[in-house]
Amino acid sequence: MGIRDYEMAENIDTWTNRFAAGINGLRVDAGVYPERLQAAIDAGWHTGNPLPGSAGLGHVGAMKLISDGSLNTRSAYCSTPYSGIEPPTYGTLSYTPQQIEDYMRLAAEHGFDIACHAIGDEANTIALNAVAATHAHGSIEHAQMLKPFDIPRFAELGLAASIQPQHAMDDRDVITRFWANPAGIPYPFRALHDVGTTLRMGSDAPVAPLDPWLAISAAVFGAESSDREPFQPEQCLDVHTSLAASTATGRDRLASGDPADVVLLDADPYAADTPEAMRAMPQHVVMTLLCGGGVRIDASHRHEVTRGPS
Repeated sequence: MGIRDYEMAENIDTWTNRFAAGINGLRVDAGVYPERLQAAIDAGWHTGNPLPGSAGLGHVGAMKLISDGSLNTRSAYCSTPYSGIEPPTYGTLSYTPQQIEDYMRLAAEHGFDIACHAIGDEANTIALNAVAATHAHGSIEHAQMLKPFDIPRFAELGLAASIQPQHAMDDRDVITRFWANPAGIPYPFRALHDVGTTLRMGSDAPVAPLDPWLAISAAVFGAESSDREPFQPEQCLDVHTSLAASTATGRDRLASGDPADVVLLDADPYAADTPEAMRAMPQHVVMTLLCGGGVRIDASHRHEVTRGPS
């Protein structure tokens, strides 16, 4: 159980201090932004370094680079103009393509994975081109609209697609309005999976609630409730794939040697046959285990944290 923290702050120092203060209830990968990357390199950090005092729970994460904006603000960088907007707008890039490539190269040369925010189809093309040029490792964050020829490039380049299915539920009506005639495919979950892309599902909290079951439900059913038609049902995923994409191991089954981070439920998510049933899974949590220790939950919501060996 854990998070990837991409707060625009000194995340390595912040989480080192939090662990020193006694926080021990989750795993954390603390990300770095481009403007702080050189300082992190000079301090000797790279992706995967354990944070001091974290007992193996905290690590240095990836370099997070935000290449474009968002759909709702019409700032995601697209190859075709937004529908119904005059004068025509294609969105904006936060960095030039050369700057994106330069930051990725610096990260790759010093042991940092990259996590590149790219929402519009043209932003994704630019990000993929930069990865191809620099041999960077890591993920594209969001990948909300992709040109068909870019979809297989994720697997070819060894990149994960970090997706937030709940965003599709929030955006479905906006997509109809602003991406009426796109050159790319919005939220191509199944298409990415079918070509062998590693999927990582998350929330992008606080944009969506920090609840993995909302993402799983959205990915499986394509709707927030049974009384609405699924959004792009051809892009929905099965439960096994969605659960696997929600774990650090990328599997929906525990194996020998895995971290003993386990959630015990008194309901079967594989048997959930409606969005409502899947979204209700947090109500069925009996216990969570972190490193084999327990966080026991009772009716009064009191809990006891015990740590097992990490």
